[in-house]
Amino acid sequence: LLDIPSLDYINSVLESGNNGHTKLSCRLDAFSCRWVGNDKKLYKNLETQIAETSMSPNSPTSELGSSPFGPLSLRHSRKIFYSLIATMNTTFPDYDFSNVDVEDFKKEESLTCIINSIDTMLASVFLEYLLIQNDLWKAVDQAISLKESVVYSYIPDPDSNPFSEDGLL
Repeated sequence: LLDIPSLDYINSVLESGNNGHTKLSCRLDAFSCRWVGNDKKLYKNLETQIAETSMSPNSPTSELGSSPFGPLSLRHSRKIFYSLIATMNTTFPDYDFSNVDVEDFKKEESLTCIINSIDTMLASVFLEYLLIQNDLWKAVDQAISLKESVVYSYIPDPDSNPFSEDGLL
C-alpha cells in the first residue's frame, strides 16, 4: 500500500458524505507492483497450478489460450492475473481470491465508460460529489496515470462472489 496524501484526502471526504438514506463506504488505495512474501508464494503456487493444468492430458488446449490478460502461455499475461489476485487479497484480507478464474475478469475497453460509471454511482449516493469530482480524478491520475493504465473488472460467478450481498454496489 502506497501512502499518497491526495488519495487520503479524497478518502476522508468520501467517508464523511452520505445522502441521508445511504452510507458511503469506500476507499481509494494505490499499491506497488513489487511482490513481497505472500505475493511471491502465491505466484509460485499459481505458476505450479497452471503448469500442472497445461500438462494434464485431460486439459482443454484453450486453458493457456486467450484470457482478458492475453495468452496465459506468456509470463507477462500470467503476472497481470497474479498481481490482481494479490491486490484483491491485500485489499480484502477477510477473503481469499487465490482460486479465482481468469474468466472472472474482464478487460475494460473504455476508460471513459468506467469513469462515467463511477461518477454516476458516486453522485447518486454522495450529494457533494460534484464538488470533489475533479480532485478525485486528478488524485487518481497522479497515482496511476490513467491514460497509461489498463482497467480490469472483477465479475465473478454470483454464487462465489463474497460481495453479492443485498445493498452492495
